[in-house]
Amino acid sequence: MFFSLTTIRRTFIRPLWTITDFRYLSYLSKTNVTTNVHNNDDNVSLCVVGNGADGNPRSLFLDYNDHIFMFNCGEGLQRSICDLGFKPSKIDTFFSTSNRWHNYSGMTSLLLARYDSGSRHLNINNADLNQTFIQYCTVFDTKLKRLKYNYFDDKNFVYENLSIQIVPIVFGNIKTAIYLGTLRAQRGRINLEKCFHQKVPRNLVTELEQNQCVQNQYGQIIHPSDVSDPDRPEQNFLIFECIDKNYLEHLSVNKVINEFIPKCNVMVHFTNDLNLQEKSYDNFFKQHHSSHHLLITNSNPSFNLRSNYRFQLQLNQLDSCLFPCLRNTEQSPTISVSNNNNDNNVIYSPTGIKYIFRSSTTTEMSEINTDCVPQLPTIVDALQHKDGSERDGIEESIENLRKKQSSITNHSRLWNHKYPEFLFLGTASSHPLPIRNVSGILVNIDEENSILFDCGENTYGQLLNFYGQNSVAKILAKIKTIFISHHHSDHHLGLINLLKKRNQLCQSNNMNKLWILLPPMVHQFIQNSKIINLNHNNHYNVVRNQFFHQFRSNIMKTLQIQQMDLIPVDHCAYAFAIGITDKRGFKFIYSGDTKPCDRLIKYGHNNCHLLIHEATVEDGLHKFAQTNFHSTISEAINVGHKMQAKFTLLTHFSQRYGKLPLLPMEQLNNDDNIGLAFDNMIISADQLYRIPLLYDTLKCMYSKHIDRIQYRTDLYERKFNAHSSSSSSSLI
Repeated sequence: MFFSLTTIRRTFIRPLWTITDFRYLSYLSKTNVTTNVHNNDDNVSLCVVGNGADGNPRSLFLDYNDHIFMFNCGEGLQRSICDLGFKPSKIDTFFSTSNRWHNYSGMTSLLLARYDSGSRHLNINNADLNQTFIQYCTVFDTKLKRLKYNYFDDKNFVYENLSIQIVPIVFGNIKTAIYLGTLRAQRGRINLEKCFHQKVPRNLVTELEQNQCVQNQYGQIIHPSDVSDPDRPEQNFLIFECIDKNYLEHLSVNKVINEFIPKCNVMVHFTNDLNLQEKSYDNFFKQHHSSHHLLITNSNPSFNLRSNYRFQLQLNQLDSCLFPCLRNTEQSPTISVSNNNNDNNVIYSPTGIKYIFRSSTTTEMSEINTDCVPQLPTIVDALQHKDGSERDGIEESIENLRKKQSSITNHSRLWNHKYPEFLFLGTASSHPLPIRNVSGILVNIDEENSILFDCGENTYGQLLNFYGQNSVAKILAKIKTIFISHHHSDHHLGLINLLKKRNQLCQSNNMNKLWILLPPMVHQFIQNSKIINLNHNNHYNVVRNQFFHQFRSNIMKTLQIQQMDLIPVDHCAYAFAIGITDKRGFKFIYSGDTKPCDRLIKYGHNNCHLLIHEATVEDGLHKFAQTNFHSTISEAINVGHKMQAKFTLLTHFSQRYGKLPLLPMEQLNNDDNIGLAFDNMIISADQLYRIPLLYDTLKCMYSKHIDRIQYRTDLYERKFNAHSSSSSSSLI
């Protein structure tokens, strides 16, 4: 019943957590089930996962004991949450602050990631506010039609000790919702470590939990308060979107909100800089100066996606011409205080900032935590593994690479002109990763004219990161044509935001009309959603891909090129590849998504300088590729061989190959005209020869990643051989 003298002595000799024969450990394990797990809000925090800066999503997570309640889902969110260590499968319920597109534009990628992780449902509050946009986001991918969306209209959402009251407000034609959250007060729990130090017999802990006094082994009276953690008071928060300079008036005139605001520990404002400049906002901060105010707005620190910058630094060490350092780092990722308010509780939020209500690791409550705010990586950090260990042999491998690069002569050049120039904005398939975005390639035909091949989610953010805030408007103005290869969401869901940014940034530049070539399903989606007006005669010429030939000469004249063709390919309805010959005679082809296609081979046969071809999976997953009308790596390479393309560049890789896809050994031994595309890689026609030189060093740099790929490949191939008649779609 009582702790023995021997046991007590052991405690002073060794730390408690190293003791394996101590009865206290069994005491802990027997009481854990009832005291530590159910109905206890041990860890509750608000985390800004997208702070609203230009190119960043606008999103907030309420993390309640690893159950995540998501407020808004901005474009690029899937990349941010992976970078911050959150798992999409942990997201329990979705709330939105208004029925505006920027609150939903990242939903498709998030749902695809959840599907691939095994999550088959999502709870969605307020069907009237959210259902239409959720349907827009899920229309293009068959996977998403298999998910179950549980809509509920509770105006008072309750989960354990958390309650959220939802106040709907219609402002003009915009539906909004304000969320009043409360964490109920919680009596301090019995602390087992304190019981041990107070010499409380383990069989009396239950009585303490029932608020009864007990005697310890020395006969002393122990009150529950003597061995309890501190009580946790009620805590309150407010989440809303200020959509207009007059919107704050609705907070003050609504009786429920007006009574709740003075009790708030923290308020989260989805807003913008123009609203913050209003005197009403300054008065609001002064009136509620005792609350913390987390601002999710466009002037927040812009740095995001540390993994993306770290990966680019690694590649930059191998070839600074192909992989220049990213430029959108003008704003420092630190907390800054409002310029027009001296209250330190008003915070322009960096991505990753947390407001911690309760934590199992500390007794401190209601504190701002910046441990997860991303910081710019250094070169030393980039060349180490995440565990801090050195990359074996990397210095020697880089030195060998330098020798190869210096030995290359002009005879190795495929082309003697800089243009065309290709910037890869996204090289992943389906949904994005922190270091690979979904499909997008900017082709600079010459100094004045560009065309964009596909426009996956957050394509604008990729342009911003690469060119920087000061140059992105000029780049957008140069884009004269956008080509969307087919209707799958990873190829076009960044189009709406890119067009909006182009309209905002380029109004003073007297631009030509933008040609937009797109599938009928995408055209219909944008027209029905009314998110952006494609019929605006001053801005756009919209052409459905199947009618391209009627407008070909005008588009070629706009781009100042010799030839342009769309080639039907074998993937889905209205899927096309595109071929272009520039004014100097350089011919390049982009396949879009397709399995090996004879029409494409015939079109490019014997006169193609550069083939950019999708290579979604490795050769061991041929059945998956065949079922889903994609190409394996070897199949893509063979298309280039049959076409007699002078160079083949592979892209559109599965999430399994985040860092480095594996090229077949037989191809490596025989070809020096095959390369792998990476995000933020810019390659001019006269520099293509540099890409194959990198592969040996890349294998050295990412050796651990390659080991994991090879291990999984062996497992998958054994499964395919054992179940040759079954579908392979679940294996990717």
